[in-house]
Amino acid sequence: MAVRLAVAVNPAAGRGAGAALGQRAVAALTAAGHEAQVVTAADAGRLERALRDLLATDPPDAVVVVGGDGTVHLAVNALAGGDVALGLIPAGTGNDLARCLGLPHRDADAAIRAVVEALAEEEPRA
Repeated sequence: MAVRLAVAVNPAAGRGAGAALGQRAVAALTAAGHEAQVVTAADAGRLERALRDLLATDPPDAVVVVGGDGTVHLAVNALAGGDVALGLIPAGTGNDLARCLGLPHRDADAAIRAVVEALAEEEPRA
């Protein structure tokens, strides 16, 4: 089943690696049959506002974050109180949250595969 996604990309994550990883993630998600709308901005404040605007006007089924812990933080704040699922493709320098959650945090391809596989499940993992 195709899922409508907002892919929130922090291009500065991982000392600039976030932009390229975001493109790889979008390519994999669309290849898996999902609709992926990229949400990106030059700084965290603008990215959070863009994500909040999208959630208020045309909420996706899920938000996939491509970034580090700070980007996940702003996405969680934007999603708080709603029922939109969150996926994570770590692209930061530390990726502490992904590591603590048991998600792939050093292998970008494994993280992308994990999100694609999670989207194929009936229910998101809480």
